[in-house]
Order: sequence, then structure tokens, then C-alpha cells
Amino acid sequence: MFTGIIEQVGTIESIKGSTFVVSHNFKKILSIGESIALNGACMTVVHCNQSNFSVVITEESRNRTSFSNSQVGDLVNLERSAIIGERNSGHNVSGHVDETGVIIVSESVSD
Repeated sequence: MFTGIIEQVGTIESIKGSTFVVSHNFKKILSIGESIALNGACMTVVHCNQSNFSVVITEESRNRTSFSNSQVGDLVNLERSAIIGERNSGHNVSGHVDETGVIIVSESVSD
């Protein structure tokens, strides 16, 4: 489960087949097998170190998310899975794709 609150933004460092390597700045190192949301989609960490981690994004997941057009250098929103008993200031979401949509308008908002 996830809260839906983006913790940080990472960068896609490489794409080799279905394996994506993503940079991160998490203080606590990720664990192999840990769930992590990339742009809101739930993925499983298959490799990790202090500066990046790898996930395998299946063809079906790529076809149904923004990852079908992903390239090295793209930014991705990152969120670690929720921990039961800790503060939850967002929503309870699973990170599993239920539907797809089309962006009609995209605008940049300045402060």
C-alpha cells in the first residue's frame, strides 16, 4: 500500500530490456523485494545500492502506463510503500493500474 504522496523524484539511468535502473536519494537503502511506486505504479526492487535501484517493468505494465514512452534521463516520481503504524498523510492506494486515460491539456504552474 502507498499513501499517494511523492517522496522524491528520481532519474531513469538505464533501460535494458524490461529492467529499469533509477537513481534515488533515499536516506535508508532500499531492500530487494521491496515495493516502490514509480509514477504511481507499484514495482518490486530487484537490485539496489545507495544511489540507484532496479525494477523489472513487464510488457503489460509498460503498455498500460507512461513507461511505454520512457527514455534514459526521464524523471520519475518515487514513493516507498507505507509502513503500518506510521503517519499517513495521504490516501491508501495500491499502485496497481485499474484504468488508463489521455492527458488533454498539460500546463506548467508557477508560484
